[in-house]
Amino acid sequence: MAEKIYTIQVLFLDADRNPIKDQRYRLYFNGAMVSAQTGLDGLSKKIRTKSSGDEIQIAVERLDKSIKVVARVFSEVGSKLVTLISPKIKIASSTLPHTTASAGQVPSKKESGPPIYDPQRPKSPTVKKDFGTTVAAQKNQAGNPVSKIEGDIPNLEFLDEFNGEVMTDDDYLWASKRLGIEFAAIKAFAIVESMGKGFITIRDKTLPKILYERHKFAAFTNNEFSKLNPDISSPCGYYYREQLYVPATKENKKRKKIPEDVDYYRPVNTKDNDETKAEARKFKDLVKSEVLDYETHAYFDGIGSYRRLIKAYKLHPEAALESCSWGSFQIMGEYWKTMGYASVAEFTKSMSRSPKDQVKAFVLYIELVNPKIRKYLKALDWESAARAYNGPSYRLNKYHIKIREAYEKFKREES
Repeated sequence: MAEKIYTIQVLFLDADRNPIKDQRYRLYFNGAMVSAQTGLDGLSKKIRTKSSGDEIQIAVERLDKSIKVVARVFSEVGSKLVTLISPKIKIASSTLPHTTASAGQVPSKKESGPPIYDPQRPKSPTVKKDFGTTVAAQKNQAGNPVSKIEGDIPNLEFLDEFNGEVMTDDDYLWASKRLGIEFAAIKAFAIVESMGKGFITIRDKTLPKILYERHKFAAFTNNEFSKLNPDISSPCGYYYREQLYVPATKENKKRKKIPEDVDYYRPVNTKDNDETKAEARKFKDLVKSEVLDYETHAYFDGIGSYRRLIKAYKLHPEAALESCSWGSFQIMGEYWKTMGYASVAEFTKSMSRSPKDQVKAFVLYIELVNPKIRKYLKALDWESAARAYNGPSYRLNKYHIKIREAYEKFKREES
């Protein structure tokens, strides 16, 4: 029987999910202590404990040189990567010289800049999370350099401006004629599958709804970024609270051609033996014991998906856009070529302009990517249509029942 190993490594990230370099840390385990500092990748040394369930205390050195324990985790069979995210961020900025006063001279009152907090200024609406931090170089009234630090929406060059159009029955009628499907059938299918939402508003911008998929990005980039960026690149998709997971073994990685230094948890499946199933833990329990965290491993829609997309886009633009589902009908960017778009960027710009453009993409998807749906809708076979579009999960969400009920409603309205 092969010897079991229990190794742990820590990845230190700042609040913007950037690796923290030169972070001094200590790892306490099995009566021993390892003291070192991170490199450019934000990773600690990999330590090996004696057995499963051994406690590891992770401590960091603060600016005043004091030591603080920030997490306690427990070893398990295999190699485990523990990701710790700081509430602070790193700012890419530098200081410039200020004017100096002569000996005995009182500096001008104009030296100070405008107050950081202005009670007269209207408050901006609260946003769950901004896209990131920007630093703008400015000068105060005395001409001295100051830096204005604020969160803002970056230049989303892969999107177009929303034109303000809305969906009408004319759009469903166009889709009906194009696909040769009853008006009530295509309208019912489209409305149920889109859930009525194809756009979201962030600050004052209207953007297409997306859902970023890290396992797609990992596959498209051959796991090039998975070791250091598990929040946006991993062989396994984002985790569900109640699903069971186990650490991926060396054999798992070899079979799927995944680099050995990429650590991740995989979902338990029916082929796993009883020993593996016994070691499996629910995602919510892994979070509770601080082995994993929601920020890195849970699904986020809305602005959370955009933050992930923007980070991935900086690493590999095309793969990042292909790794999202877009718009009302959540069509994956990876299908852009099959659907006849010139590039994935042309597809994403189209999805950002209007709901009408999203309906056109929906029709192209049915025609060119998943033509079985057309056959099922013509036959009013709601269950097969829902399965073809949503996969095995269609029953959990009762899509086939919702489509049938919507169809019957629209048919009554026609008479």
